[in-house]
Amino acid sequence: TAESGAFGYCNDLTAVAARAGASVTLSSGAFTSCAALEYIELNGGFASVAYDAVRFADSFRGYVQEEGGAFAVVDGLLFEDGNALVPAQWDGAEDGIAVPAGAEQVTLRGDDADVRVGTVSLGKEVRGIRVSDLLVSAYEVDAENEALCAEDGIVFTKDRTELVIYPSARRKTEYVLPDTVKRIAAYAFYGAGNIRTVDCSSVEEIGEGAFAHSSLYRIIVGAGLRVVENGAFQQTRQLNSVDFSAVENIESFGNYVFSGSGLRSAVLPEGLTALGEQPFIDAGNLTSVTLPSALQTIGDGAVSNTGLEEITLPEGLTAIGGNAFKNAPLQEIALPESLEEIGASAFYGCGIGSVALGKNLLTVGEYAFASCSSLAEVTAANPATLYEEGCFDHTPFIADETKAEGGAIYLGNTLVAFAGEGERVQVKYGTTRLLSAQSEKVRYLELPATVRAEDAVSVRYGLPALEQLWLGMVPAGMEASLDLGSLNISPQKALYIYVPRNFTYRGYINANVYLCYGGTQEDFETYAQVNYGFGLDRVFYFDEAGTQPGTWHYGDGGLMEVVEREG
Repeated sequence: TAESGAFGYCNDLTAVAARAGASVTLSSGAFTSCAALEYIELNGGFASVAYDAVRFADSFRGYVQEEGGAFAVVDGLLFEDGNALVPAQWDGAEDGIAVPAGAEQVTLRGDDADVRVGTVSLGKEVRGIRVSDLLVSAYEVDAENEALCAEDGIVFTKDRTELVIYPSARRKTEYVLPDTVKRIAAYAFYGAGNIRTVDCSSVEEIGEGAFAHSSLYRIIVGAGLRVVENGAFQQTRQLNSVDFSAVENIESFGNYVFSGSGLRSAVLPEGLTALGEQPFIDAGNLTSVTLPSALQTIGDGAVSNTGLEEITLPEGLTAIGGNAFKNAPLQEIALPESLEEIGASAFYGCGIGSVALGKNLLTVGEYAFASCSSLAEVTAANPATLYEEGCFDHTPFIADETKAEGGAIYLGNTLVAFAGEGERVQVKYGTTRLLSAQSEKVRYLELPATVRAEDAVSVRYGLPALEQLWLGMVPAGMEASLDLGSLNISPQKALYIYVPRNFTYRGYINANVYLCYGGTQEDFETYAQVNYGFGLDRVFYFDEAGTQPGTWHYGDGGLMEVVEREG
């Protein structure tokens, strides 16, 4: 058996045969990039040969087989279960391809882009065909075929309700589909190099990749269009604009429909409620998209890497997917009040200068607005909105000291970032999360009891200068309570941590932690709950006078000062 690549790049080979009596199997790609190979003689020594056993061989002309041989070879092409790979130097190019009898599903592929093959003739058994990288001038279908027929070189189903395949090298630039056609099959116009305008006003369904990689410039659709499948217009580099406003009852609009196209403007069907994944991704010329008023969700990567500078988001929209507008040069964005979710990196790298987050917004994904170099103003109507990691990284917003309160910038209940040169920060009571706790300056940090335990313990990682950490702080007159669970507390250098009298901890602390307890030793035995074996030698109890060893007291500026134990 010759597996894939077994004879790859054997540039001295010009012809191949098998010894009589052998039982040779050639797998897909067995002879890859053999520059001088011209023929393979399929004699009795071959047990099986993949239709694409020879690939990217610039001189290959086809297969040779004596009459009555075991393989399906027609004019030098090897067919395997209806599949054939047409060599760039194929000898039969002028005569066209006659698909051998017995094949129901036919796949023809050129070994190089744009291999010319003339007319393709389909037998009476054929029920479907897929062609790529071939320049076909016309199709013929056997008159006895009960499923397919051909008109003007184009293949339709027998009842003419579906256009199955259009000749990729047909010279006409305009085409109007017959009124009987309700569906354009998957990849029907794939690679059609001369087509400019297609009127499919009667069509209800446009199949997957139907116009992909074609030269389509303009598409006309009618009110009855219901379905547009994945990649229908993918890589249509000359497509200028699309207008689906006439569509009355859209049911499905697939993923990456216009990805990589040359599209400049698009009007989407009014009844569309969900825009799929990456419908316009990498459509670099796109500057205008009109969204339907009924739209509820925008999928991942929807308009990323486009030229879109503005867009109106409809009220009723609830979710914007990850990377949806990533790297689009949006100058402004008005988020609807209905919006509940903004996905990860949704507006990453956009040009927006301000954003108002609505009262129904629940989550802002990680890096959602990161690297928006002009974003200086952010407001939030919902104090409970959850902000994920880095969602405002590398924006002017988190570096603006004028927006800081006591050395920190807040959105609702979230501390977004530390700002300023202060060494001491008192986080305000009611704050529940710390989004970006990073500072080279902060040495003393007071966190309220409302902050999540995970944030309280992990905050030290972004504060290399931190010396004192106050946990469980509450307004005067309130009794504090703190439960740190079993979270690991292992700083790399000495850290003094204040904890209130009602303190619970099921983990262990390392030798760099000095715990300043908000009560006496008797209080600790009564109110504190810690693991057996907890390092009591690193616990300092409160002593207002500050004279007893093993205690702490308030020093200058209200900071912790400890009195070391003897020895």
